[in-house]
Amino acid sequence: MRDLLKLYSFESVHNTPDEVAIADWICKKLDSIGIKDYKRIGNNIYRLSNKEVILSAHLDQVKTNGKAVKFYLQDDKIVAYNDKWERTSLGADDKNGIWIILKALEAGKEIDFIISEGEECGCVGITALEDLGVLDAIDPSSFCLVLDRRGYQEILKGGSTDVYCATLAQDLCNFLGGPYNVGTGSISDTRVLCCYCESVNIATAYEGAHTSSETTNWQQLQELRDDILDVIDNFIHYSTDPAVYLKPYKATKSSNYWGGKYYDYNY
Repeated sequence: MRDLLKLYSFESVHNTPDEVAIADWICKKLDSIGIKDYKRIGNNIYRLSNKEVILSAHLDQVKTNGKAVKFYLQDDKIVAYNDKWERTSLGADDKNGIWIILKALEAGKEIDFIISEGEECGCVGITALEDLGVLDAIDPSSFCLVLDRRGYQEILKGGSTDVYCATLAQDLCNFLGGPYNVGTGSISDTRVLCCYCESVNIATAYEGAHTSSETTNWQQLQELRDDILDVIDNFIHYSTDPAVYLKPYKATKSSNYWGGKYYDYNY
């Protein structure tokens, strides 16, 4: 839990010193693990080296009652307080995702990863990486698990208006079994990433995101970590090239507009 609480201790609102500080800490952590081939552009940290599995998360959070400095485990749920003993956000959206990425790397798993900045402000970081051509290095035959969703054991096939990768979502649910289910969510970095490889969101055991009453279910988060490691080691999925299901959308600007491009997400 130590690394998770360290991540929570940064109030990493976009365009603040703490967003830089958490990115600095993550890079030092990667160095200590022995990950030397990652790159950093701004506060975006990534490795894209044609691995089959890509894990993605974002490091910024929404501001509530200030920096979290006191943490307690209550009925398996982590809660946080500021230095005035006021409840405040953990930033579990999406530091829980970052924690899972770090745990996978510590376990020696052969994965690629993207940790983006400014997702809460309109997916600023992932869009910048796209504009710079960084995402062109993604192998279309890989698949990306975006570790960014409230709740537990839900895998998103799409956003509120867009379809991502329904087949991948269902295949993962079939593999993981039990109470895992396919759902839909809202806008996230997945909307960009699914243009480069099949991508889905996975719930990471937080509730009350963007509020001072945010919590993380510690037991569920550990179980999810183990499930992700199982997927990395044993899941078999025959990916579909995005060119098959993403077709240029030539109509006027609509809700499918994103980052200066138009896509039809129905496939």
